[in-house]
Amino acid sequence: MPNINVYGLLLTRDFKHPLSKMVSERWYDLHNLTGSNFLLIAFNPPTEWRDDFKKYWTEKLGEEFEIFWEEWKSGFMPGGAVQYGDLFEPEIKISQYPCLILFTDPNNLECQKVVVRSLPDWDVDSLYYLLSGMIESIKECGKKPEEKRLECLQSSLTSPTAKFLDHYKHVKMQALDYMKKHPSQILLTTANFIFAFSSANILSLGETATILLDVIKKMK
Repeated sequence: MPNINVYGLLLTRDFKHPLSKMVSERWYDLHNLTGSNFLLIAFNPPTEWRDDFKKYWTEKLGEEFEIFWEEWKSGFMPGGAVQYGDLFEPEIKISQYPCLILFTDPNNLECQKVVVRSLPDWDVDSLYYLLSGMIESIKECGKKPEEKRLECLQSSLTSPTAKFLDHYKHVKMQALDYMKKHPSQILLTTANFIFAFSSANILSLGETATILLDVIKKMK
């Protein structure tokens, strides 16, 4: 397809995984987030097919649209997405599912490096926010020269720092949600949270306290 800089495959072995539910429920949100230069392929159909979505792909695919449309409407075999992991070299390991696979040349999958980011077993909303942030990074990498895109994707999405920041944001969201539901335990929770981060040498005590004070402020 023209103007596509990065291709992505969301693969899961289990259609009961929160990722599958998230994709079905937030299909059109993800469609709008990806824009015109990043093509994200998922094997979980939306809860409903919208006319504006059909119109979008009719304009993109032209006469070939009807062929694809019939396949999309016919449904998806649960777990069938795993077969696509064999297309890559090296093959995607079972332990890496569910995952997001990123590549730049769909015609030479066996000859190019791909970026694989395993996805956690989080709740639906947390997975949506995680993927939303990743999509923004992917779109930025897509703006780079073709020979530098995969390197950018690798660094932005799979480096230890990138993974830590994603998990840290998740913990922060969980902490905020907990504090809203249990205001009487804010002080104890905050103290334990600060101690855990500072004792693990992840952040200094001052930095962690500043972040958590910001979280508490947003509760008001």
